[in-house]
Amino acid sequence: MSVVIRRYEIEETDSTQILAKKIINQNIYIDHVVSILAHKQRCGYGRKKQLFFSEGGMYFSIIIPKKHTKIPTWQYVYLVPIAIEKTLLSIGDFDISYKWPNDIMHESRKISGIIIECFLSCIIVGIGINIKPVPDFEYPTACIEEIVTGDIDKSDMVNIITSFILNTNLSWAEIRVKWLLKSFKLGDVVQIDRTTGTFIGIDIDTGSILLQVDSKIIDFKVGNMIV
Repeated sequence: MSVVIRRYEIEETDSTQILAKKIINQNIYIDHVVSILAHKQRCGYGRKKQLFFSEGGMYFSIIIPKKHTKIPTWQYVYLVPIAIEKTLLSIGDFDISYKWPNDIMHESRKISGIIIECFLSCIIVGIGINIKPVPDFEYPTACIEEIVTGDIDKSDMVNIITSFILNTNLSWAEIRVKWLLKSFKLGDVVQIDRTTGTFIGIDIDTGSILLQVDSKIIDFKVGNMIV
């Protein structure tokens, strides 16, 4: 059975994530996948409700009812960056790596960020991609216009990413390997929250990030990686 996708493209909104939540709360299209693309956000946010710069990019959210998910919710934090990389490589020669838990890097500079929020009946995948140059924030940023000249078809990019996420046949083992091959700072000393250690991989069973601290291996399901 094919999945019905409702697509919306709007000029401006507070946040595509907030709009997606309103759709969920009103039980609109409860059985359908919904994608919402905004050309401008006034109050975009990421993990821990941190506001982020919302000029010069594309911002969209995908509502996926759990009946249409093919993998456990926690695996999307690893699958979505792979989908974004595939889409970026379809339009230009990008040098992509994945920074846990929610950043996509080009040449070690942030070009995209994701947020995944889970609800009883669905998940919402929020994605922001820098089209034009944006100010550096916690670390340097990159944008599509560095690599690609001419107009960017945002709607087409949303469709490619959505299709990849919905139709993936990748197993968790395959997702894990693909993510690790492009992992930012794998093998280096990093800090997660207040713990400093060597980033050695992803737990095969739980998806937790693994740090080696002296002779101990510590796992993190959530946190913020500082490099």
